[in-house]
Amino acid sequence: VKLDVSCIRHMSKDDFRVLTAVEMGMKNHDLVPVELITSIAQLRSGGINRIITTLHIYKLIAHDRSTYDGYRLTFAGYDVLALHVLFLRGHISAVGNK
Repeated sequence: VKLDVSCIRHMSKDDFRVLTAVEMGMKNHDLVPVELITSIAQLRSGGINRIITTLHIYKLIAHDRSTYDGYRLTFAGYDVLALHVLFLRGHISAVGNK
């Protein structure tokens, strides 16, 4: 499966905060509830819902209601987080063919 990195161009700092919050919540949970994402990311709940919808559209997180209502990080989400960290540390400067 190819990674579509074009979504990184449109992501804000808060989007990466929510992705990081989902990753941190997955250390102790299989599915991370929205309340836990809100408390870890320290953003308002209205903004969290908009960001979660955007990340779900990009398929960086997956929504699951099997046991309880929660979200989990997909492999594409892990890859986007890793690329973001590499960019922040200065190891890469650009991704793509443009």
